[in-house]
Amino acid sequence: MITIGDKTYTEEDLSGEQLAQVQRINSLRLDLSELQMRAQELNVLLDAYAGSLKDSLTDDEPEEEVIEE
Repeated sequence: MITIGDKTYTEEDLSGEQLAQVQRINSLRLDLSELQMRAQELNVLLDAYAGSLKDSLTDDEPEEEVIEE
């Protein structure tokens, strides 16, 4: 069953060209979903690297230990 708009079709209702378009739409939706997941992963990595850089710039240098004799 294939739903387009609010109407449901069987494969027999559609022409070969229409079925090819349905398959292409499904393929593109899958590609888009994978790209969105990849974008989310990249954003997590960007945040991690930016946080690490920020932390490295704001860390105070350890003070030298003064030993009094």
